[in-house]
Amino acid sequence: MAKLYFGTSGWSYEEWVGIFYRHSEGKLRYYSSVFNTVEMDSSFYTFPNIKTIETLSRVLPVGFKMSLKLPNVITHKRLLGRMGSIREDLYRFLSVLEPLRRRGKLGVILVQLPPGLSYDYELLKKFLMNLDYNFNYAIEFRHLSWLKDDIFNLLRDFNVAYTIVDEPLLPPITVITSDFTYIRWHGKGSRPWYNYWYKEEELKPWIPKIKELSDKVDVIYGYFNNHFRAYAVENCLKLMLMLGLLDERRKRILEEVGKNIIMPKVTINFQKVEPKDVEGKSVLELLLMLSNEDRVRRGVKISKDEVSIITTEKTIEAKIKNYILTIDPDEKILMHDCADWNRVAPQKMLCKHFIRLFTLLPEDKAKEILKDILLDRGSWSFRLYTEQ
Repeated sequence: MAKLYFGTSGWSYEEWVGIFYRHSEGKLRYYSSVFNTVEMDSSFYTFPNIKTIETLSRVLPVGFKMSLKLPNVITHKRLLGRMGSIREDLYRFLSVLEPLRRRGKLGVILVQLPPGLSYDYELLKKFLMNLDYNFNYAIEFRHLSWLKDDIFNLLRDFNVAYTIVDEPLLPPITVITSDFTYIRWHGKGSRPWYNYWYKEEELKPWIPKIKELSDKVDVIYGYFNNHFRAYAVENCLKLMLMLGLLDERRKRILEEVGKNIIMPKVTINFQKVEPKDVEGKSVLELLLMLSNEDRVRRGVKISKDEVSIITTEKTIEAKIKNYILTIDPDEKILMHDCADWNRVAPQKMLCKHFIRLFTLLPEDKAKEILKDILLDRGSWSFRLYTEQ
């Protein structure tokens, strides 16, 4: 019977306050009292700080496992070594994780490939040969061409886990390639996948699969990535309940989270903005009052060629890459569908896509709308497209 570790992808989402967390402070402390593992997603975007990892290795409870995503400079920018050497970055990343490994709190390093990287046996083999096998690895393919027997056998040669996924792109095949198994539930939403709340009947088929896997491997790691509105928390606890893994306290938490998803217990108090605070401000200065410097910086860097805008009598519609944005000044509604919007919308802040949209609008129009948001933020509704 395998040791079971179930948790969520990420834990620090502010929108979970009032649904899962009672306060913004001490999120990981509370999380680790409910779950026995977590997947750090932020390591995909930037290398973790060694002091942060040292602190985590001390404060995480005994028996808790933290898995981390390999930085995208290795997987996406350098394509496992095709576009340049990865040895130095790989060594740097693994060195940072040593405190977790030494204290037995390191789970698995997730190697998530980009969707555009298709089957390349020799590339993968060379990459696997360069890994330090004092660590455990799982690889997540995002192109159907990788799902071949020779690739599965290659993973078995190196004891690297094939990541079992539940998502719209790849089939949820339960292939075993190592002495542990790694599962990720992404959700089946359309904009994006992980804005999705699994129904109980969708989770039930996983119970026999997990029990069968448990007879064949030593450890199972499973993470719910559908983090919108803390769906991941509820779904993970529900799955654990169906597997008979919840004590009475966690059963009560599951019940409370389910209720709070429908009716969140959170009140946001916005700093009062007076007309004098916005007079004479430029568009960028107003945007900084509704976001932070990093998002504004990233927003203005988005190429104009990636943005299309349609203005009607009532609304401003825009498309940036595959994302959709709507501004309805009369109804005081902003709608969008990116992942960061889900994080900032509950605080009625702007993501980088809205930053770029406002910088491309006529200056007077942009100022008019931004000033109205700042002076009457409580009346404005920041919505996801699924809320229509």
